[in-house]
Amino acid sequence: MNSRLAAIQEFESTLRVVFRSIHKDLSDLLGDQMTMAEYHVLKILHRDGSLRITDLAHDLGVSLSHVTNVTDRLEDKGWVVRRRSERDRRSVELHITEAGRERMDQLLREKEKYFQEKLSSLPTETIHTLNDLLKRLI
Repeated sequence: MNSRLAAIQEFESTLRVVFRSIHKDLSDLLGDQMTMAEYHVLKILHRDGSLRITDLAHDLGVSLSHVTNVTDRLEDKGWVVRRRSERDRRSVELHITEAGRERMDQLLREKEKYFQEKLSSLPTETIHTLNDLLKRLI
């Protein structure tokens, strides 16, 4: 096996382990109160304020039924509400509630602290380099 292929295989393996580790840590951070799917929906609504369910499904790259199920759970928790669109009464928009915004603010602070600690051993320039290298892959 040539060295480039070996390096690519090692990169794939390392990337998988890093992503799995971060996913597990972030799931632990969310605890029992929220699933990762709920987090992603709430994060987008936190950023955008409100969206049609179809637009949210498109943004997340998931089915409408998946977003509907996640939305049902978020609504039961009081973190989002459904409202008829004022622009198009046929469509329904999701809106983040104040409780949802507060929960998301807390999670974003906890996530920022997590990444600060996770990357604390790396100099800032190394983090910039890592970002630049990863962006080349997309």
